Amino acid sequence: NPLESALVIVKNRDTKETVGRTVTDARGQFSVSVDHGPYVVYIGKQQYISERFETDVYQDFPSSVHAVLTKIIPSQDYRIVLTWGRHPVDLDAHLRGPNPGHEDFHIYWNRRTLIKGKKFLDRDDTSSFGPETITIHGLDPGIYHYTVHNYSGRNLTSGDALSRGNVSVRIYNGDKLLKEYRMPPGTSGNYWKVFDINGETGQIFDINQTGF
Repeated sequence: NPLESALVIVKNRDTKETVGRTVTDARGQFSVSVDHGPYVVYIGKQQYISERFETDVYQDFPSSVHAVLTKIIPSQDYRIVLTWGRHPVDLDAHLRGPNPGHEDFHIYWNRRTLIKGKKFLDRDDTSSFGPETITIHGLDPGIYHYTVHNYSGRNLTSGDALSRGNVSVRIYNGDKLLKEYRMPPGTSGNYWKVFDINGETGQIFDINQTGF
């Protein structure tokens, strides 16, 4: 949903000078006029985890940032946020993991099984940008596997369309951003195995494997 009244601060990346300050409107949008140069954009709001973006402005038309703020969650929970660009249109998050007393689960847009009576997949986006979010409500012993699938390109057998989508995956715990992954441009594959989480220790393992 659009987030109104989030504070936006823009600083020059070289001089550290604050060059703009505003808040988002009812549509979650904002605009700050700056000279050409490198900038850092900070966006935050109470009860949400703040975000930081870098952007370079060297042309006479608007430079944009697409921000997703996630609410602070309980310290035992993990939230995984998938975002991407205009293309591919439809990416899907997949999470496999332990389900106490049952077979391991596999959650994605077409299988929203309740785990411990709770919904893990919060949002499925099918029209570019995202976010698509999965929240793990407390880890259980076992391994959690997180994968991104290019549903728009599900019939592809070659190519790097997914890697050209500016795909980003962020992992949050409590009020902190733990890790951020970006798929390297030029990488072939319509699925991306991003990371695993050890449910006993909370340790996150980088996987970064692609394929068809």
